[in-house]
Order: sequence, then C-alpha cells, then structure tokens
Amino acid sequence: MLNNAGTDLTLFDRLTAKLIETIGVNLRDLWNDSQKQEISFKRPTKNHLAGRYDLDPIYILKVISLIRDKRDITANIPSCTGKDLKCLHDRYEGLSNPKKEFLEDWKQATKYIAKTLDDMKNYYGVYSKKYIPYTPMIVTIASIKWWF
Repeated sequence: MLNNAGTDLTLFDRLTAKLIETIGVNLRDLWNDSQKQEISFKRPTKNHLAGRYDLDPIYILKVISLIRDKRDITANIPSCTGKDLKCLHDRYEGLSNPKKEFLEDWKQATKYIAKTLDDMKNYYGVYSKKYIPYTPMIVTIASIKWWF
C-alpha cells in the first residue's frame, strides 16, 4: 500500500493511521516513548550499550494481539498473524474505554518484552540481535511471561 507521496507503508504505518482514527492512539508516539524508556528497544548506534536488539515495533503489537485474545473469553485460539494485526482496532472498539485498554495492553507488552530481552542477556548470554536464533521468538516468550 502506498501513501499519497508514493511511499510504501508498512503494517505498523497502516495500524498507526487506523488506531489514531478509531481509538485515538498514536503508535508512533508510544513507540518513541518506549524507545526512550527501554534502551534495548532502540536502533543500534555507535554507543555499544544502546540498540543491542533493534526491536521491531510490530512485535509489541503481536504481543498485544495475544494478550487481548487471552483477555477476551470469546476468542478461540490466540493469534498474532498479519491478518489479526490489521483488525487489531476492532478488538478495542466495543470497549467502554478503548484508549485506556489499549494503553494498558501496550504497557504490559513492552514490560514483558523488556523482561524477555533482559533474561536473554542475563541468563543466556544473548547480547545482541544477531545472537537470537529466531527473533520472532521474542513475541512468544514475552506472551508466555505475561500469561504466567
């Protein structure tokens, strides 16, 4: 999908526009705030302490999708595919305070992703993204940590 300037939009960009429109949440602002709070979420820089994992923000949304599915007792099996993320806003629209619910889910997702990255570093010696055998496992581990 292209925007008016002809730039290809990522799934994160499309979700940003959709969530601003539907529930009043700006994903870009949330992502920038999360990068300021969690050094492991930042992009790599010359400073070797910052940006070890270069986290993809879509991982946070995938964890949110899994969290929201587990909170919704009518959901079948929790899922975080691209199709699930495209309609993520639908899971919040019927709630009494969708913005508050989304922000709480974002907070929980970033908290457990940060814990996952800390555990990878402290217990398994994974000091950068290149040592993670399969980076989407961050989503799985963070979701499991949230569940338990």
